[in-house]
Amino acid sequence: MVIKNKTQRLTLAGFFVALGIILPFALGHGMGIPGTLLLPMHLPVLLCGFLCGPTYGLLCGMILPILNCLMTGMPAPFPMLPIMFFELALYGLVSGLLFSKTPLGNLKYGIYIALPIAMLCGRLAYAAAFYSILLAVGELKALTVGAAIIAGLPGILIQLLIIPPIVLMLKRNIKA
Repeated sequence: MVIKNKTQRLTLAGFFVALGIILPFALGHGMGIPGTLLLPMHLPVLLCGFLCGPTYGLLCGMILPILNCLMTGMPAPFPMLPIMFFELALYGLVSGLLFSKTPLGNLKYGIYIALPIAMLCGRLAYAAAFYSILLAVGELKALTVGAAIIAGLPGILIQLLIIPPIVLMLKRNIKA
């Protein structure tokens, strides 16, 4: 179930963009927790895709790394900004597609199937961007794909634990 009311969708997408700016700032700059550990931009992008659809999810995933880079310097403009741009864009797009174009959005617990698929697609985009830049530049000062997954295990676990109940609760309480 993706929200069909355009005003609700736009408002919620704006909320997720704001949350995607506040979370990394509060955790990273306020508490000193690195973004590579908790992956704070991933949560709002995935939620935006699931609840607002693929277009808003894609846009949220594209906008957030750019805004965060401009406002806080994180992610670093190179190489992490282009890598995260593609990773988060795929998170938003795939989560939205899975919930709006497949039966998963109508299944009571479809989120438990859709979320890992969207997360895998985002990480594949991370890998593709990482290796494309590596081929073009020759060497990178960025976490390899495997190191990014290992470093981000707490964030991955948080996503798997927090996103499904939020989506299920909002599906019940928001009039589509």
